[in-house]
Amino acid sequence: LCRRYHARKALYLRQLADALEAHDRLDLRGRVRVRETAFGYDDAVEVVHKDEGNREWSVRVLAVGSADAFPMGKLHPGRANLRLKGGGEGVEKPSPAYNARLAAELRSLALHDVLSSTLLPAASLREAVILLKVWAAQRGLMRCDDGVTSHLLTVMLVHLAAHGRVDATMTSLQVFRTFLAELAQTGNLMNPKKNVFASPLGVSEGGAAAVAGAAGA
Repeated sequence: LCRRYHARKALYLRQLADALEAHDRLDLRGRVRVRETAFGYDDAVEVVHKDEGNREWSVRVLAVGSADAFPMGKLHPGRANLRLKGGGEGVEKPSPAYNARLAAELRSLALHDVLSSTLLPAASLREAVILLKVWAAQRGLMRCDDGVTSHLLTVMLVHLAAHGRVDATMTSLQVFRTFLAELAQTGNLMNPKKNVFASPLGVSEGGAAAVAGAAGA
């Protein structure tokens, strides 16, 4: 904790990039780079390729820890997982944003099937995800410690689909506006009856199919 997880992940990605570039059979010299992002949440190794038309595309390799890397109790919003600067004395404050981001990253693989089954058959939901990411990026929400990640925005949209707030019959703009309207209920974040984001996703075995059914309804 206290960012050591992200520091070790950055070291792993750097070692992976060096190994790929040095591999004789892959011939990737000069085409591998580490893509660093704010606070290390979306860091990745990128392998860049140019086709015959000199068009550039890349393959991104993401690294996430195992879901059981930390007990979930340590990532409770009320826990303090960031030390005071300089190691000074005093009461450490809770770090809910850091805890939530770390918990979301450790659960990203478990959520993959849910996200895929919901978004792949629903073009308007996929387009709404892009709108949300552009909206967040333009406002600097992906470059601050208490902001959001692209993955978190996607999970939140799928959460709305699971609770029937959005579905594939809506346009991407309607989905986008509904998302912002639900997000605006900041005064009711702890009340599931008034804010959908306070309700559990309810995904277990077979839950992916149920969420996908809600999105395609």
